[in-house]
Amino acid sequence: MPAVPAVPAGGRVGGFAALPVAGLAPVPSAPGDLGEQRADRLSNVAGDQYNDVQQARRESFFKEIAATRTRARHLIIVGFLLFLIGGGIYGWVIIRFVVRTNDAISSGSSSFDTAPDLLGPKVAGVPVGAIGFAMASVGTILTVIGIVLHVVATSRRRRFEETERQASWRPR
Repeated sequence: MPAVPAVPAGGRVGGFAALPVAGLAPVPSAPGDLGEQRADRLSNVAGDQYNDVQQARRESFFKEIAATRTRARHLIIVGFLLFLIGGGIYGWVIIRFVVRTNDAISSGSSSFDTAPDLLGPKVAGVPVGAIGFAMASVGTILTVIGIVLHVVATSRRRRFEETERQASWRPR
């Protein structure tokens, strides 16, 4: 039985295509028809709704990955700078110690009562060499954490793209 649009009591036909209009009786559904759908906004024609959800999920995931990679890059830069500064300070203290020890030995004095301090002068009660060594250590740890975060974020992105590529080959 073919679908016949309903005509209201006044004899005027209203509406657009098969969309219901106030005052009209519902149109009988044809075989394979979804029937009447009511909502403020429907956007599931040809899978648009599914695509919108997938696209929003994908964009959110890539924003998260980009943020993680940015944080990782910042950690790598800060860690490397801390390593350079701390290593420079510690190297300066060691070279200072070697030069002063060499001067004490070459001067011929046999008393080492005023032997130079291995960790350098103290700042607020803490030797500068210890501060430099700690900065270099913290910098190394931050650099390693940043590299690991960057690798993990990149692998998550690749894995997501690979599963997405495989899913596009499978029929829905």
